[in-house]
Amino acid sequence: MRLFHHQQRLHWLAEHVIDWSAVPAVHIRPAVLLENPLFSVLAAQSIRDHEALALPFGTGRTSPIAVNAVLRAPQRHIGSVHELTGPAPRADSLRQDPVPHHD
Repeated sequence: MRLFHHQQRLHWLAEHVIDWSAVPAVHIRPAVLLENPLFSVLAAQSIRDHEALALPFGTGRTSPIAVNAVLRAPQRHIGSVHELTGPAPRADSLRQDPVPHHD
């Protein structure tokens, strides 16, 4: 059984190469980026077609983060690693006119 996917190994290696270099860096690991087509295309399509937010996450929850928020990492975080994830607010709690969602 493979413990890690090839892409995960490459990501791990890239982080370590940066750590070994003299390049000041912040490692940011977003769970998913808001600009991902899952949110921009599938979400819009499901709301338009079914008047409900339906995404392929099953009962899982996610907390997307915008690329602009990731790019504003402050200087004081240099040398640290940040896992950007956490409890996701319900999509309908962010809107004035709630959209039903399906788990």
